[in-house]
Amino acid sequence: MGQVSLDTPELFPTKCCQEEIPMEEVVAVLGTRNRKRYISQAEEQAVPPEERMYCPRATCGQWIHPDSKGPRPGTRLCTHCRAKVCCACRDLAHGPWPCADDESLKTVLALAKDNKWQRCTKCHFIVEKVDGCNHISCRCGHHFWYVSRFDQSIRN
Repeated sequence: MGQVSLDTPELFPTKCCQEEIPMEEVVAVLGTRNRKRYISQAEEQAVPPEERMYCPRATCGQWIHPDSKGPRPGTRLCTHCRAKVCCACRDLAHGPWPCADDESLKTVLALAKDNKWQRCTKCHFIVEKVDGCNHISCRCGHHFWYVSRFDQSIRN
């Protein structure tokens, strides 16, 4: 069951009969690699979605632990690809220079609008639906409808 919840974020944490199984019991039956993954997933889920930080590199995208300090104040280090990330703008660290101005953000948002991409209603990550149904499971764990951006947590 622990393996299934690792591979299917919607099923995390591991439950039986709608009751969460204590993490200690789940990790006790997992192998070393999956034990580390499960603990990391639990730590990620413990952080509110709007406060989670993910590596901005397109080839990575891994969650960055809040305790992962970068080489400069206000930065974090992605332990997966070693990228340095700015905590303010959540993009690659840019040294002593200020974060990109609003024009850069406006350009990206205009591109998203032109392509009819949506933003997660919780963490504001831009999502492109390629095919399938309109139910979106964002990487932050939040669920919403792609067309209307209806927040499913309202219904639950």
